Amino acid sequence: FHDPEETSDQFDYVARMETQLSRWEAVSGHDHIVTALDWGVDPKPWLATLFVGESLAESGRVPPGQVLDDAINLADAVSHLHNNGVVHAGIDPGNVVYPGDLIDGGGQQPPLLDNVGLMNAFRLHFDPALHLDPRYAAPEYFDSQYGGIDHATDIYQLGAVLYRMFTGQPPYTGQFEQVRERVLNEHPVPPSTVGEGVPSTVDGIITKAMARQKLTRYETVEHLQQELVGIRRGEDG
Repeated sequence: FHDPEETSDQFDYVARMETQLSRWEAVSGHDHIVTALDWGVDPKPWLATLFVGESLAESGRVPPGQVLDDAINLADAVSHLHNNGVVHAGIDPGNVVYPGDLIDGGGQQPPLLDNVGLMNAFRLHFDPALHLDPRYAAPEYFDSQYGGIDHATDIYQLGAVLYRMFTGQPPYTGQFEQVRERVLNEHPVPPSTVGEGVPSTVDGIITKAMARQKLTRYETVEHLQQELVGIRRGEDG
């Protein structure tokens, strides 16, 4: 990993990276989290993982027949983090990746969460926008009146990523200041009016996950996941 600017507290950065890399390793046995094989902080923080291919940011819209399953799997990964006391803090399309063998038997493999928890160290020593796409950042990244970075932040950013998965588009567009103003003052266009074939039931899930105020978001990611599962059952039925 790159070192922060010389004016930054290098000791604090290394200590935070050591904590976060240890936490990532502890939760990386999950099927939908990139496996951390080995890591260290000497001579600077480094990490070895299983190879992954392209990210969601590099791919197009997730196929309609696959998107619900992928959404449920990502929610399950976030649930695993939270149940083990880990906040990802940087969920965006660049941190949703696919296994290196993208095609296996004619279908894309389920997505994985990458860079688990590292944003908790990066954001204090780098410009956060270097490591988190602002279009998917929760309001609390732009204005501290919305609180700190915590589990509710992950729920918001998961909702924003689901928006991208279902529609092929980010929930907000524009330059940084335009995005900031929109995140703090507007609501994204309902996904069902953006992406062809998106169930209208998805609108309420993403709207609730992306609520500006934390208290109106899902209390836990499991609640979000259960509602996605309900849509899946309805389709199967």
